[in-house]
Amino acid sequence: MRVALLLALLLASPLLPPLAVGGPNLNASRLETRSRVAGLSVYGERLYVAYENGSVVRYDLPLLKPSKLILSFDRGEVVSIDAIGDRSLAVALNNGTLLIIDAEARKVVRRVRLVKDGEVLSRVVVDSNLAVAVVKYKYGRGELDRLVVVDTARGARVFSRDVYSEDRLVYVYDLKINDGLLLLIDIDTTCKICKLTDTLVEVYDLSNYTKIFSRRVGECRADIGSGVLLVVDVRKGEGLLYNLRRREEVASFTLGGEVLDVKVEGNKGYVLSRVKDTLLLSRVEKSRVLLLGKYKDGWLIGFLEGKPTVIGVDYIYFTGEALRVSNLIPPQKPRLLVKYSEGLVILYGRRLIYSIHKVGEVPVVFETEERARVEIFPPGITVTTNESGMAVAMLPPGRYEVRVVKEGFKSAIVTVEVEHGVKRKLVQVQLESLNGGEPPRGILRLVVREASSGLPIDAVVEIYRGDRLVSRDVAREGMLSRALEPGEYEVRAYARGYEECSRRVLIKGGLEEVRMELREIRVEVCPV
Repeated sequence: MRVALLLALLLASPLLPPLAVGGPNLNASRLETRSRVAGLSVYGERLYVAYENGSVVRYDLPLLKPSKLILSFDRGEVVSIDAIGDRSLAVALNNGTLLIIDAEARKVVRRVRLVKDGEVLSRVVVDSNLAVAVVKYKYGRGELDRLVVVDTARGARVFSRDVYSEDRLVYVYDLKINDGLLLLIDIDTTCKICKLTDTLVEVYDLSNYTKIFSRRVGECRADIGSGVLLVVDVRKGEGLLYNLRRREEVASFTLGGEVLDVKVEGNKGYVLSRVKDTLLLSRVEKSRVLLLGKYKDGWLIGFLEGKPTVIGVDYIYFTGEALRVSNLIPPQKPRLLVKYSEGLVILYGRRLIYSIHKVGEVPVVFETEERARVEIFPPGITVTTNESGMAVAMLPPGRYEVRVVKEGFKSAIVTVEVEHGVKRKLVQVQLESLNGGEPPRGILRLVVREASSGLPIDAVVEIYRGDRLVSRDVAREGMLSRALEPGEYEVRAYARGYEECSRRVLIKGGLEEVRMELREIRVEVCPV
């Protein structure tokens, strides 16, 4: 079993480690996979990816770091995956079975049958305890679609609609669930060419399965969010923004060009359309349609921190910035977009995943002489170190030139690289004293060992000058070096399970090496 799980993880793993790229305002991580992606879903900062080879793998966002192989199926291909809780996944297989999985325990806790005899599962969306599925069944010489809603807790169908229903349904083109509302794009006739004119947009309240909106629009794009529905005819550009809670039309409008994508965000509608060779992003409000931008590339609309983002084959556009996409060969269109708290996950084709998010600032700690001036370019800011020789600057990831200046010392210029994904960065800069200035600093080199074995040990090291704490750091693998002004110091080293060791050290201006040994704490148990 362990070999099978390891093999599945290797097959699902990326061809290369996740690659971090980015620009002034955006970070991006790129993951190219060996296996084809069947579906993906996000919960919190965790991305769950289902592969066509039957593996489900968890990645940590935003860096797309592989975290855990959840399960590997040897029977049935994955149709969809939905994260339905802090540790629960719903994975639908093409044999018509829905698996409810405890992602932490990595085990199936419930199996639900979504199809009946003669039916084949086509697609499914799971929201809480409801699975909304489209199944195919034979009708004459062809196949039609049936919409079914299954209560996953009871394993029972609670709603069904097909060609035999009083409210006919023949084909389902798209379905979405948002805030207890089901958006359905469907048709009630077998006439294939009638899709252009007779396509229906319908919305159901899933609490009681009542239809609260229905309109024959024709071939269209539609989205739902915050109780607002946006519908746009792809041929005519005629659109509608509708408030479902108040049952009233907010705006009707007409846009030119081919409609590529529509989204609802914050009670407003957004439309991405193509006019000749130009992509136009428009926002629909109550009284107007506002053009937000023109682009050379784009297929999907996403949102970062409430601001529209245009996702293309070669570029991702955000607030005037164009982030270059390192696409596959041949280039693949973005086919799926999933939002998480800090950013967006994009699936290009079936083998390339991007995670994009706003650039976050990193606390960069500068350690040098006390009361020194630290000048950082760009952006041209200055911070001053305190009496302990430390100063903190909040900087986004990138490369910086840093100049450290103090009277009586030679100025020092260093290049600092703030990496993507780090939580804190320490930069130590030693200044050289000018002739006639302060005496040169000495170097204290500490070697910390376990007394019984002589092996190096990670220990906390505190250096005092009188009653003042000069520094507190960790001797990684038993080694630590610090530049100190000449004088007498007390050095204390301690670690969990060991007695504290203390030494007095005189720094004269050169190299002073001190060896410290920590002894294990002996606990004597007295019988009672």
